[in-house]
Amino acid sequence: MRRVTNLPRKLKRLLLFGSDIVLVNVAIWIALSVRFDQFFPISKLSLEFNALCLLCFGVIFSRFKFYSRVTRHLDISFVQKCLVAMSIYAMALTAVVFSVKSLPAILLFEGVPRSLVVMQPFILLVLMCMTRLLASWLLVVDPERGNLGLSEKVLIMGCNSDGLSFARAINKGGIQKVEAFVENDPSLLGGVIDDLKILSIADLQQKVDLSQISQIFIVGKELTNSETSQLVDFFSTHGIAVKTTPRVLDLGNGFRRIEGENFDIADLLGRDSRDDEGQGQFDYVEQETVLVTGAGGSIGSEIVSQLLTRQPSALILVDVSEFNLYRLSERIEGLRLNNSRLKSVVVEYHLGSVSDKPFMERLFSKAKPTVVFHAAAYKHVNLVELNPLFSLKNNVLGSYIIGQLAKKYGVTRFILISTDKAVNPTNIMGASKRLAEMAILSLQGSMITQTSETSETSETSETSETSETSETRFSVVRFGNVLDSAGSVVPKFREQIARGGPVTVTDREVKRFFMTIPEAVKLVICAGSIGQGGDIFILEMGKPMKIYDLASRMIRLSGFSIAQGNDAKPGSIQIKITGLLDQEKLEEELSLSKSIEATKFSKVSVLRDEGRCELVSDRELDSFFRGLESGDLNESIDFLNRFVEGYRCSKTVSLRMS
Repeated sequence: MRRVTNLPRKLKRLLLFGSDIVLVNVAIWIALSVRFDQFFPISKLSLEFNALCLLCFGVIFSRFKFYSRVTRHLDISFVQKCLVAMSIYAMALTAVVFSVKSLPAILLFEGVPRSLVVMQPFILLVLMCMTRLLASWLLVVDPERGNLGLSEKVLIMGCNSDGLSFARAINKGGIQKVEAFVENDPSLLGGVIDDLKILSIADLQQKVDLSQISQIFIVGKELTNSETSQLVDFFSTHGIAVKTTPRVLDLGNGFRRIEGENFDIADLLGRDSRDDEGQGQFDYVEQETVLVTGAGGSIGSEIVSQLLTRQPSALILVDVSEFNLYRLSERIEGLRLNNSRLKSVVVEYHLGSVSDKPFMERLFSKAKPTVVFHAAAYKHVNLVELNPLFSLKNNVLGSYIIGQLAKKYGVTRFILISTDKAVNPTNIMGASKRLAEMAILSLQGSMITQTSETSETSETSETSETSETSETRFSVVRFGNVLDSAGSVVPKFREQIARGGPVTVTDREVKRFFMTIPEAVKLVICAGSIGQGGDIFILEMGKPMKIYDLASRMIRLSGFSIAQGNDAKPGSIQIKITGLLDQEKLEEELSLSKSIEATKFSKVSVLRDEGRCELVSDRELDSFFRGLESGDLNESIDFLNRFVEGYRCSKTVSLRMS
């Protein structure tokens, strides 16, 4: 059969037409044999009637384009089309034969019974359908495929028209075989479609050998994140990969394989986002000039994408990374191509650092933004720990410069993107973000600030300093890890799994908060709409997830099992425990405060007391920044120890100080 399938298309059509010509003559002989109740002698066949049948068949079936169809993929529509064509064919034969026989002077079709014009087309219809179906079956079940053949068994969840179509496509592909349909609709359970049973997940273990199943496709089913999570947990424990969005891969020589996309780990958080959360709360950016720092990063680029659809008058985008800014520009231009409304928004791309005050001053003076989202920061804990002075300059001084300029140039709303690592920080990154929070909130008018401890007398004194009231509403939004961000463990785990492992985890008990980037950004923008000035908002992150469990899920989600011990067998991946670093914590916190107030957004809360105490004065910050400029690491760390509650210096930084 493989030799036939490899023939040129025109030659295959010619062979098919030739086989049908033979069937026309065979049908005439069978019809005559049935009519006379004996094997009809071939020598007595009417050549005129044979010629008439061949002429009518060739004209009619060519007009119906029967030889343009792909035999391997025939379905019920072929039979329907064949029935119509054969009916016309029978009527043509009837018209000619009956007309000629009514004229005694014309001696054609002698000995041809009138019933033949009905019997022959009917027999020909049966023969053509049988041969086509046989050919289609042989092309799918090719004996030459024995070394590959149908050894991979799969399941399909979704007993609907899409699921049925994919089941048929899989079974015709020659590589895989559908074992059963899986459904959660009680009204469908126990039924049979295309000889495939419809089973519930509970029935699978009793009625299907799950050890022989390689994967399950989710087709045309809308599942909540919690349902998806339970589904993946069940099948992954049996080594079955859960796939969605099936696609057909042509492997050549008639082989086809159905593959699907892996479920993203974001689908397994069990968080069902509310589409109505924050509706109408983007009004404060409409027709405004919005500045976004760190615009090329994970959070910054998503802020830009969501703001772009809300019709600001201009977007001023700043990033220190040329590649990130280029990638963002490509993304925005792609969005504009598909939506002409977005072309009215002025978009400017500026390459530069937020800690470069002259550069940022020129930008504020020229663009005059009215809303600022400050997302620029170094966030990779280990790299920041190795580069403390440069990171403090970017995260703290950069934030303070942007805040000062926002106040100077009359920005109405300023939103600082912060992190859960700012609470009781054990590393430079967390401490720098907490100090950035304090510096930004100190810019808010009518705030209580705390003076520094005087080193000469070692006496603590507190004074209240009141700055001029600012028209700018400064707000901080604090949240945990976001999936697929530049510093997230998820991309790292994906790469390690793709290499075959091992997947590295610092500790089996380490936990982190997670949410998706789009959800986090949507809530950040919502929080910005209700900021009154001096607020620290925290986002509802749900329950923290063990990083070890996250790694295990991702491995199983990719179709692998967890290796036991140090021996990774084929199809398994090892999880290697590397040990918790000195600058890491087992669990992060979003707040130390007990005074957490709800807002009109169910997933946004506000911390009143953390935003209104333990701030730093301009004089203290100026002293800190001078230490950074001079490269005095000891003085900088001493400042963090005095002003950032809970901070403790790691061994990595201590070694650099000595």
